[in-house]
Amino acid sequence: MLGYLDQAIADFDHALWTGQGVVSACQTLGNILQALGRFDESVDWHARATQTSGNRAELFSGLGTLYAQQQRWDEAIAAYRQTLKLQPTHAETCWNLANIYALLNQPVEALEYRHRALKQSPRWATCQSHFSLGNDLMANHQIEAAIAAYHRALNLEASFAPAHYNLAVIFSNQKNYEAAIASYHRVLELEPDRIEAYLGLGQALEQQNQWQEALTWYRQAIELAPESVAAHYALGQLLLCQELWNESLVIYRRLIELQPADFKAYFHLGFALLNQRQYAQATAAFRHAIDRAPTQPEPYYYLTRALFEQQQWMEVISTALHVIRQQPNCSDIYRLLGHAIQQQSRQPRGLHKLIAHYRQSPLSSEHGLTFYLHVGDRLLKQRQFNGAILFYRLAVWHQPENEIAATNLKRAFAKRKQLEKTIATRRQQLTENPHQIKLYSQLSNLLTECGDLDEAIALSDRANLLQRWRHVSEKHYEFTWDWFSHRIPIWQEHLGHLAHQHGLQALELGCWEGRSTCWLLDHILTSHDSRIVCLDWTFQARFDLNIDRSDERTKVTKRSGNPLTHLATLPPATYDLIHVGSDDLATLQQRLALCWQALKPNGILLVDEYCQGYLIDDSGNPENVRDGIDQHNQHFKATIDRVLILIATEAKILYQNRQILIQKSLHSVP
Repeated sequence: MLGYLDQAIADFDHALWTGQGVVSACQTLGNILQALGRFDESVDWHARATQTSGNRAELFSGLGTLYAQQQRWDEAIAAYRQTLKLQPTHAETCWNLANIYALLNQPVEALEYRHRALKQSPRWATCQSHFSLGNDLMANHQIEAAIAAYHRALNLEASFAPAHYNLAVIFSNQKNYEAAIASYHRVLELEPDRIEAYLGLGQALEQQNQWQEALTWYRQAIELAPESVAAHYALGQLLLCQELWNESLVIYRRLIELQPADFKAYFHLGFALLNQRQYAQATAAFRHAIDRAPTQPEPYYYLTRALFEQQQWMEVISTALHVIRQQPNCSDIYRLLGHAIQQQSRQPRGLHKLIAHYRQSPLSSEHGLTFYLHVGDRLLKQRQFNGAILFYRLAVWHQPENEIAATNLKRAFAKRKQLEKTIATRRQQLTENPHQIKLYSQLSNLLTECGDLDEAIALSDRANLLQRWRHVSEKHYEFTWDWFSHRIPIWQEHLGHLAHQHGLQALELGCWEGRSTCWLLDHILTSHDSRIVCLDWTFQARFDLNIDRSDERTKVTKRSGNPLTHLATLPPATYDLIHVGSDDLATLQQRLALCWQALKPNGILLVDEYCQGYLIDDSGNPENVRDGIDQHNQHFKATIDRVLILIATEAKILYQNRQILIQKSLHSVP
């Protein structure tokens, strides 16, 4: 009998395509299906036979179903496609085609026809069908179509929380945070125990700079799920960003209980302890992090900083060298290394002992010379001459015939001698001219290079007091490097009118020890509602020390990491005052463009390192010219000049010398 069915189907197929004998073929199919006991199908085919004109789309759909029942997929697909050619909105046929393509493991085609089926007849499918379609579309990166599918699901069942949640995730990914926040709130109305919704809501609020609200939702997530690692990490990260160190310590200690093998919890615990100046405990935490992830470079870097603050110079040196082997371009590590070598060299025969130590324990048997020369060059560039001498001597010891090592060693000795001579000259000049502010700053910088920080701080204080910055002694600031004192009269002249203004908003890129930040807090940002945001790759310990001593900590927001990342998120016309003190030439033009966009009309942009000779003037060392620093400044000036051309119609230059001050037109369009 099945053979008769195959023949009947073939006859019907032929009749349908030729248009001859369709009624008879339908009747034959009905009879055979009745004989096979498939009574419902038999009735359908007899009914089709009674139609005088016949609906060819329905007939092809029926033919496709017969072929599908026999797993004759190619014939079924052909019949169903003919149905859609005759009646493109035939939803059931689209659905049947989707099922066949799914069986044939052709997901793209299956998704296409399932999407068509539900789009043609939204009420024909269930809420779950639309939701599943949305998930399939998401998996195939068809985001807008997925959003439409989730909305159709919600049109059928407005309280279907999974669709609201997936929409919230999509909106967050699209940076449509207001829509995401609304969707997350709806999820939590429907499913108050859904932890991932708390976390997603907190992250969306973070992106909107709604820090306190985000903290609230993260804390609620932890109350709801005390064992949730994800919730603890989300809260911990935001606490660190907001510098809420005490609470972050609690969170990361809890994370260590939850995941004792995870290095990240120990690392972030150490970071919080470091910022609390609990250096010994921070050291222990970083060592635990290293034990769990020996190849991760970050714990070594921060361990170096913790050891530096404890003046454990030999350990600073060994840990810093480990960082350099992993990250040779980490510029700050050379400063720490150079100062540690300088301090260790102050001990009797200290430099000779260091050389002997590293001869007995070579840093790299395979790449020793290359490594020694690289570290020596970087230290020489930072004017850390004892450090440079150490590594050039190791290079000469490693390969005595190497001319580069021998030449650079002589150069480092000569520069150290020149530095000592320059210091002696500045001391004599200062004795003869005790009111010359520049001399105090120059000598302070030179002594900082040599590691004589106490005297450097005292000289820097004297320079600032001569500029009538009385808060330096009253608040016991600690500044070493002084690239700022000579600017105080210019800043006072052009920024003085901003003092005491309510709601004044400032931004600073590159903050170092916080000297310019503290001056602004003491003289310009004096209203209770004034604020300053400080951006830097990383913040020095003295920055936090000085900001704490300013008694204006609540006015300061720190953002560590790539300043470009933060600048790109700033809305236009946000700040009254922006100071660009960072010296990253590669990104200078991009940073200035973003800063100009973020500056309010009538606001002032201050940019350092504009005029050639800036570093020469401030250090008092003409050797800098031959080191190529004058060329570096020329590139800086050329870059700033290109930006000035672009903003010429809306910019007024207030001051132009070693630093440039530019005011934005009051009528500038945000």
